[in-house]
Amino acid sequence: RHFDEGSGTTFRLRRKETADDYRYVPDPDLLPISLCQEWLEEAKKELGEHPSIRLQRLIQQYNIDEKDAARIMAEKELADVFEEMAQCLDAKKSASFLTTFVKKQLNYRNLLFRQSGLKGKGLVKLLSLFLENKISDDGMERVLIKMIDEKRNDVETLVKELDVFVISDEEFISKMIEKVFEKEKDACEDFRKGNKKALFYLVGKVMELARGKVDPKKVGSMIIAKLREVNG
Repeated sequence: RHFDEGSGTTFRLRRKETADDYRYVPDPDLLPISLCQEWLEEAKKELGEHPSIRLQRLIQQYNIDEKDAARIMAEKELADVFEEMAQCLDAKKSASFLTTFVKKQLNYRNLLFRQSGLKGKGLVKLLSLFLENKISDDGMERVLIKMIDEKRNDVETLVKELDVFVISDEEFISKMIEKVFEKEKDACEDFRKGNKKALFYLVGKVMELARGKVDPKKVGSMIIAKLREVNG
């Protein structure tokens, strides 16, 4: 089309659709294709669920955070494993585990999930042990690192090898706390005076002494109870 500056209008110069020079003619070598509905449905099945549709479904079906869902959907394999985990465990906790612990280790190694060797079954077992308070978050991360670095998914064997089972015996924990109290009298006094940060310090010292094999929440509650007994 030509633009006329005077009138500010355009008008057609020539038609291309009917000009043989532009080769707008039927090609006898290209046969017409008739697509039946059955073929279209089969093609849709092979393509699978569209990522944008799957993203919204994950948010609605599993009631997870939109940002977590987007991070999970960054890789199809990661999304597949999430859905596998969500069938067995709490969906929100599964999403949090994958987007924090797992993604942290993968990013550190510059790996995609499909390159990690991690399997849904192994991750389900690892997170289950953590949610059952059989291993701590530190123990869980140590096992996860081994799983990635050694391409292993035998979680229970790794837990035993690394000796990261949480010790729930209160008598053992009590002895650890008493040892810390003897060395950290100032921190104990600070907590009695209302310094809440002193509690975290004491818990950390017990965890260090027990090599991370005790539940920090349990340790915290036992420390508070013991210090209150002394005050009482």
